[in-house]
Amino acid sequence: TVADLSATTVSIAGTLTYEDVTNVDSVGVITARGLDIFGNTTGLQVASGISTFQNITAGSATFTGDLTIPDKIIHSGDTNTFITFPADDNIAFETAGTQRLRITTTGDVNIGGELTQTDSRVHIQDVNRAIQEGTLTLSSATTTSGAVDTGATLRFYGHSGTEGRYQVSIKGAKENGTSGNYAAYMAFHTRPNGSG
Repeated sequence: TVADLSATTVSIAGTLTYEDVTNVDSVGVITARGLDIFGNTTGLQVASGISTFQNITAGSATFTGDLTIPDKIIHSGDTNTFITFPADDNIAFETAGTQRLRITTTGDVNIGGELTQTDSRVHIQDVNRAIQEGTLTLSSATTTSGAVDTGATLRFYGHSGTEGRYQVSIKGAKENGTSGNYAAYMAFHTRPNGSG
């Protein structure tokens, strides 16, 4: 049992264990295990410093600093659905135990499964719009000049055997330079060897 130590310096060589604590004010590094704060209406607040948490059950949490986790963020009660960090500078999203999307260190996005899959795919479905079901929109709306040949392009990228190259593209663009005139055309481009 410790009395008022507000004006005293205490050094503990071993482990200090808190039980039935309603308030812990710590400056520096704190490691918390088995922390249950459902009954705390103010939730969990971390203002500064480094905090490591294990086995936390929280109603709400507010962080004004950095929250560092070792591997993954798991959906409560649904342990096979989570956001994970499988490698340095990689973020992956899994549902039902299967990786659905990954952002790599180079900024690439792989969609539809593990990086080893050979049938990567994108499935777009919208069951609420009978006319525009499964719509993919490519937009160049930030180009406000209204100049001829401005528009969006869908490009297909492949490999020549020695390097990666854009090979084919489909372009939808404005056919005139008249402001307010939205007449458009569609063009299909293929790339010959040795040229654009």
